[in-house]
Amino acid sequence: MSATVVLILAIIVLFALLAVRVPIAIALISVSVVGIVLVRGLRPAMQIFAQEPFSFVSSWTLSAI
Repeated sequence: MSATVVLILAIIVLFALLAVRVPIAIALISVSVVGIVLVRGLRPAMQIFAQEPFSFVSSWTLSAI
């Protein structure tokens, strides 16, 4: 599937999830996980989600907050 088709479907699914009152965080996370899996595959998606929390927490610019 092309990235454009995945993007359009993701936006539609996101608004559908929000319409049925799914919490925003859950809707965004689920749509992003499925989108990355469809565009890149399962293994790169799992690597991204394993690495990203550490990258966010170890950010030097947020250390003063």
